[in-house]
Order: sequence, then C-alpha cells, then structure tokens
Amino acid sequence: MKYLLLFLFLISSTNILAQLRTGLYITTGSNVDLCDNKIKLLNEEQVYCLSQEPVLETDSFESIGEILYDSVYNMRQFNIRLTPLGGKRVSAIAQKLPQHKLAVVVDGILISVLNLDGIYNARNIVIWDEFDSHSLEWIHKSLTKRLTKGTSKS
Repeated sequence: MKYLLLFLFLISSTNILAQLRTGLYITTGSNVDLCDNKIKLLNEEQVYCLSQEPVLETDSFESIGEILYDSVYNMRQFNIRLTPLGGKRVSAIAQKLPQHKLAVVVDGILISVLNLDGIYNARNIVIWDEFDSHSLEWIHKSLTKRLTKGTSKS
C-alpha cells in the first residue's frame, strides 16, 4: 500500500512528468543539469535528459501483450509490439545513435530505458517487472487503454 501511495504522490507532484506524452523518446546526453526535459526513472534515482518530442507515439504501437511470468528471470513482463514502420524507425535510430538510449514514457512517467546498441529488428519492446506489481499492472492497463482508444477512433 505504501508503494502505491508513493507512486500516486509522484504522479501528482511533479510538473515535468505531466508534460511528457506517452511514447518512446531518445536520451540526449549526460549533462542533465543543462537539460530542459529531465525526468527520473520510476523507482530509481537515475535522472535522464530526453528529447523534447517522442520519436514514436502510441499510434506506432500495434498491440500490448498480456502480462506473463518468466520463470527463467523470475519476473513478470509484457511486450509492446510496434507497427512495421515503428519497428523500422527504432532500428534506424539504433543504427544512427547507438550511444543513446530509448526511453519508454507512459502518461508522463519514465518506466524503462533501453540500450540501442545492437538493435536491428525492434518490433518488440519488453517491459519487465522492475517495479512493484501495482505499477506494472497500472502501466499495462494505461497502455492497453491508450491503444484501444486509438483504434476506436479510426
């Protein structure tokens, strides 16, 4: 319960988080003191500087997989499946900017940071249970809702 309250406090108390849209961003360097778009990774102290705009938004998300348990890593996870064009875009970014990272933001909260070095086919992004179970379920539910809203408008 205390983790859920802390999580809700973080959402409501940080202005910069509300400015970021759901999507994939590129990290933009190591000097976060000079950054206008800095954000702390959920449940960690690490702060990242992100691009001003997402490189992919939810219209590039093809589907959100179910939450599954991975017995090898003893963690729960789910996949974000990108559209073919979204996957090509991430692959192209990875080839041009291998020293940068891909940041996954959901409802203004940085939930994951992925290395781009060595990515050649990027249609699946795995979100691991690095958080408490309430956070993972919230992330999954939020992404699923956004994807459902996006497809119902078409």
